[in-house]
Parts: sequence; structure tokens; C-alpha cells
Amino acid sequence: MSRALLTWSLLVAPLALGQEAIERRDHRGSLGLVVAATGERVDHAATGYSNAGWRSGVETGGTLQFGQNDNEVALRGRVIFGGPAIDVMLRAGLRRFFGLEAWKTFVELDVVGHVTPRISVGPGIGAGVQYDFSSIAGVYAVVSTHLGFGSGLRFGADVLVGLQLRTYLFE
Repeated sequence: MSRALLTWSLLVAPLALGQEAIERRDHRGSLGLVVAATGERVDHAATGYSNAGWRSGVETGGTLQFGQNDNEVALRGRVIFGGPAIDVMLRAGLRRFFGLEAWKTFVELDVVGHVTPRISVGPGIGAGVQYDFSSIAGVYAVVSTHLGFGSGLRFGADVLVGLQLRTYLFE
């Protein structure tokens, strides 16, 4: 009986005092899963090869927060449809958040590698906004660009809209 009363009082006390329970919205200690839809403009030129136009695709991957600031490392893979061949891209990098409330802005710095239809590797940079509707989930939008060197020169610019799910196993 006393355990039930204690549990009830801990849940009701903040409401009785006119306060809502505060839910944290930072990502400290989190491990995340991201899933997104993307639209990309690609221009790729190599000797005897040309590929240009708008494409759409799906991106998925993981994030891991590190340090005392809101920094995350991310590893993501993307499959892009609508070109002469399916384009497979891998990207690894850092995401730096600004803001601890539900709305956040962020910048990304990545190493981007394309495996198909031609191999290329290069830098990527992006900026975005994220809305965390709970401590374990948020939606985000990113505008980014990247260059690829290798089998010709590749330029890509994309818009991405996605969902991030988080767990706090490492906290």
C-alpha cells in the first residue's frame, strides 16, 4: 500500500503544484536510428560517362552522441533511384546540434562515398533543423551538398526529411 501511495504521489505531485514533468530533449548519451527520404540533384561526369538529373532515395543509419556537447557521429547508407543505375552511397561524419529545447539546428560534416554506378569519395556539408517531439524521437530536415572524386567528378545537392529514434543505453 505504501509503495503504491509513494508512486502515485511522485506522479501527481508536479501536476498538483501546477508544474508539468520536464522531459529532457538533449541527446546526451543517446544511440540513434535514422530513416529518411531524400531528393537529390546529381551531376557526374567522367570520360565516356555522364549522369545528371534529379533522383529520389531512402537513407538509413545510426548515430552515437559523444562528449559533453550535443555532438553525434553518424554512419548512414543511402540508395538513390531514378538514374541509369541504382546509386549506393555511404556517409560517415559528425553532426553538431545547437539548442537543448525541442527545436534544434545543426550542421553536418561528412565523408561521402559512392559505390555505384561509379566509385567516388569526397567531402559533404549540410545544415538542418530538428524537432524532438519526445526524448526518444524527433523529425528533421537537412539541406546538404557533396563532391566526389575518383571515377570522374561528382557533385550532389540534396534535401532530406527524416525520423530519428533514440535510446539512452550509454548514459
